[in-house]
Amino acid sequence: MAAAAAPSGPTARLIRVLESYADGATNDDLKRELGADYSSAVEPLQSLLDARRVEVYDMGGGTISFKLVDASKAAAYQGLSVDETLVMQAVERAGNTGVWTRSLKLSTKLQQTQLTRILKRLEARKLIKAVKSITHKNRKMYMAFHVAPSKEVTGGPWYQDQELDHVFIETLRKLVYQMVQRRGPQTRVQIQSRVAEAGVSQVPLSVEDIQQILDTLIYDGKLEVMPSAEDDVDSDGEEEDAGAGAGASSASSAAAAGSSSAEGTTSVSGCTNRTRFKVARLPEAVDAFTSTPCGVCPVFEHCSPGGVVSPEHCVYLDGWLDF
Repeated sequence: MAAAAAPSGPTARLIRVLESYADGATNDDLKRELGADYSSAVEPLQSLLDARRVEVYDMGGGTISFKLVDASKAAAYQGLSVDETLVMQAVERAGNTGVWTRSLKLSTKLQQTQLTRILKRLEARKLIKAVKSITHKNRKMYMAFHVAPSKEVTGGPWYQDQELDHVFIETLRKLVYQMVQRRGPQTRVQIQSRVAEAGVSQVPLSVEDIQQILDTLIYDGKLEVMPSAEDDVDSDGEEEDAGAGAGASSASSAAAAGSSSAEGTTSVSGCTNRTRFKVARLPEAVDAFTSTPCGVCPVFEHCSPGGVVSPEHCVYLDGWLDF
């Protein structure tokens, strides 16, 4: 069915040539590929341009390139003016980080009133959307409608309405600590599955998100990383595996699939999915008196000022005071 509907003749050949140039083909590329048929490709190229199947990019120095557009994307472009297409292309090039309206104005060389009207029309057609950035709160940013903003823009699960969600973070920290405290040593994958089951987060949390929480608990001295020699079986008797917690909710599975959850993947802190975390050992209580040389001195009872054994001539006391 697809083959029957496909263009034929010079148009089909031109499409094949453009398909082989993922980053776009220049006029020189087309001349080299089409040879003597280059002159007959002008009309098919114009037809593809009219149908929004080809985008034109200014490469600088008087050079332009032609890039083939997917048929479904071209259908969404139908009815757009030249200027609207120009703005749409600039927004799409920004990807999941978005583009500032001032940057759009500079790159498209459109007047502000004209650019504003175009942005409103593209928003109405659900081709682009306005997004808020935690790093540039006063800037109006745009990205393609179907693109999900990056964590650099939204702040990830730790931000709510562009503000750091301290309450959620502390709730999650307490939950993770209690899980390790009650269940014994856990991997971040196991914790991720159990956090998803608890339903404390409105969005799926990735393994890397859980690692960030674990890092804060390590820095606070609440948790610690187990030596690799202890990484055999957890307190529940489960063998470690990146797929641990297979019964976790679909939200957890989606989060794991969207993250770098392969067994060998390391985090910023150097941990992997096989690393286990346990409750940190509290330092032993220190008695103020027994921590001094006098508290453990075997001849303490014979020590007196001016005596044979005296504080004035005690090398151990001198050393402790110097420390």
